[in-house]
Amino acid sequence: MEIDTIGIGGELATIDPLRLHHHAVDDTAFLDHLAAELEGEVSTNDPDRFHALLTSAVADESIGNIAKIITSRAGRSAAAVVTINSEHGPGAIENHVTTSGRLTAKTPALDLSVPGLSADEAAACAAIVDLTSAAEDVPTPVAETSAYEEEPFVDLAGALRVKVTEPRQSGTAGERSLLPLSAETYEQNSPTTQDDVGNLAPVVSENVGAEGPREGTSGLLTPLGCRAR
Repeated sequence: MEIDTIGIGGELATIDPLRLHHHAVDDTAFLDHLAAELEGEVSTNDPDRFHALLTSAVADESIGNIAKIITSRAGRSAAAVVTINSEHGPGAIENHVTTSGRLTAKTPALDLSVPGLSADEAAACAAIVDLTSAAEDVPTPVAETSAYEEEPFVDLAGALRVKVTEPRQSGTAGERSLLPLSAETYEQNSPTTQDDVGNLAPVVSENVGAEGPREGTSGLLTPLGCRAR
C-alpha cells in the first residue's frame, strides 16, 4: 500500500519513506503523475497495489480528477481519496469524526469507535521507528549449556546453531529438517522463498542423530532430543 498525504500527518513523514509520502500544502506536482499511474493501470489477476491520498483543506483540480478516475472505472481501482474539511464531489461518502472519537456516516449507516493518534503520539512513534532503524544486527546469543551436553546446540531463539547443520540441497530434506519436503515445494505453495526455507529449516548434520551415538562418541542428549555422535 502507498499513501500520499498533503498538509496532514507530517509527524509520521519518516516512519516509512517507501510507502508513506508526506507533501506540503503547496507540493501538488506529484498529483498529475499519480493520476496517470491510476488511469494507466491494467486489470490483471495480480494483487492490487493499494493507493490512498489524504488531503487537508487543499483545493486542486488534480484531486478531483483522481477521484473521477477511481470512480469511473468499471472494476474500481484499489485506491481512495480522503479529503478533510473540504468540499466533496459526487459519489463521495461523507464521514464525520466526533470529539469523543467516533466515526459516523449516513450512507452506509455507520457509527464506529475509531483509533487515533495525537500529533505528539505520532511524533513519538516516528522517533521510535527512527531509533530502531539505526540499530545494528547482532547474532542471537547462544543458549546456556545444560547437564546433557558439552555445549549448546541451539541459540536463545531455539534455532539450531550453524555448526550442527548443513545447507539444504535440491530435492527433499527428509527427517533431518523441520520442513522435510523440497524447498521448491514450499516456495510454490506458500508465500515464502527457497532462501527463507533454508534459513528456517536447515538440515541437521550427519554427526547429529536421534537414534543414539556412534561408537567412540559422547552421545550427549541435545535440547532437541538428538544425540551428538
